[in-house]
Amino acid sequence: MPVYKWLESLDLDSLVGAKAIEAWLDGNPCLREELLKEHTRQHLFRYVQKCHNNLLKKKKKQALKVAMVRYVTVFRFIFNIFML
Repeated sequence: MPVYKWLESLDLDSLVGAKAIEAWLDGNPCLREELLKEHTRQHLFRYVQKCHNNLLKKKKKQALKVAMVRYVTVFRFIFNIFML
């Protein structure tokens, strides 16, 4: 879905705002008509924010995993030095 591609391309650490969503919809008039035909504006904005929140959580979880792997790698390296 184009909404996910747009949200993934954003480099934000906080939830996307209504102005940004509105600007994106203004830039995609065909998509705007299609989405607003089936959903209310408020519902659409909440849905986009919910999707963005899920993406942010996923990014934070992934960053935490990377940090944990680095921590474990450094710990093993130091442990191996002291065990020699």
